[in-house]
Amino acid sequence: MVSADFDMSLKVLEEYLPRYFVGSHAIYKNEMKALKVNRNFMKPEVSPEIKDLLSKNMTREIEFYHFCRQRLLQQYKAIEPKI
Repeated sequence: MVSADFDMSLKVLEEYLPRYFVGSHAIYKNEMKALKVNRNFMKPEVSPEIKDLLSKNMTREIEFYHFCRQRLLQQYKAIEPKI
């Protein structure tokens, strides 16, 4: 998950479920400032054949991911004026 998507998710959760998520975005931001992130710069490239094979075998999962992401974007746009 991209960091921007995670930020967006926390903001949407704070708005729609404040009882459980109030202040979660601020806590996450503060924790990320203090956290040193390890990065793997030696990550091997995934071949196009493997990507194609995965996309053929995981079509429903990919469709579900795109549906969830589209729904998140819609919910974020609905609360954006409040932010």
